[in-house]
Amino acid sequence: MDAPSRVSVPASSGRLTILLPTANRPAMLRTALESIVAQTALLQIARVVVSENGGTRGSEDVCAAFPQLPITYVFRSRSLTPLEHGQRLMNEYPDDAYTAILHDDDWWAPAHLANALAALDANPDAPVYGSGHFVVSAESSMLNCSGNLFPWFGANYAAYAPWWKLSRLNVLMAELLGTASHYSTIVARTPALRDASSVFDTGNIFDNDRMIVFALSGHGPLLFNPTPEVFVRNHGVQDTYLFPGDERARHMCSTTRWLVETSGRPWDAIVHQFSRRMAQCPAHAAPTLRALAKMEWCLPEMQRNAADMVLA
Repeated sequence: MDAPSRVSVPASSGRLTILLPTANRPAMLRTALESIVAQTALLQIARVVVSENGGTRGSEDVCAAFPQLPITYVFRSRSLTPLEHGQRLMNEYPDDAYTAILHDDDWWAPAHLANALAALDANPDAPVYGSGHFVVSAESSMLNCSGNLFPWFGANYAAYAPWWKLSRLNVLMAELLGTASHYSTIVARTPALRDASSVFDTGNIFDNDRMIVFALSGHGPLLFNPTPEVFVRNHGVQDTYLFPGDERARHMCSTTRWLVETSGRPWDAIVHQFSRRMAQCPAHAAPTLRALAKMEWCLPEMQRNAADMVLA
């Protein structure tokens, strides 16, 4: 384990660790840290672990500009793969009741942590909270917030609420379409997150966000707030854009197989549940959801694995 090169720890009685992986993006990191300082639940934060995996120390100077945060700065002397980096962080550092994840290129709205902790406190059976997110290209842009469609389908077209409570089956329904909750929206009970990090052992370097949410749902329901609370940056050096399209599809198809095969339910049962839910889709959303269902990792992958598939 790389030793922290500088630790700044103001007095804190917090109960939450924030894991903030970064990779030579100091300007983006500054925005992420500014959003942590702005949290209405700032006093609940026990530690912010900023782990530099990009081979340069510009991020250390950025961290020094936030003395009000209990930052543990870690410089990785050997750069890790993104998969290794995430697994190391989830297993080395969280030792508080809750763990939140924030990627260096994303940032939070001020009430994100407060809403997450309130939801988890009110639902002791739930291991994880997530929320909707805005997709942006920079601090002054706004692209879309379409990620809510997957958990809405998983929640069986629920009406708006402070959070939807998705069972393991409903998380599976959502994740046949796509990721139910972006990494940077996740706030989890630490023991459950440590256990769920075993999904990294599968070696899926592209689509492990779907896997970790489903693994967490094995400990209890997902609480999903449909109000967007996180800003997810869409930019040219994201790992997403480093993968050719056929590689992305291969990894996502692999995840779909993993989801179903670890659910404990047969393929045909999952397919028929998915088909019934699609048949109940409100008319105004049906064209969009059916188009998503035709993506390579959804219905085509189910067709390859189920003996008897009928899509209503």
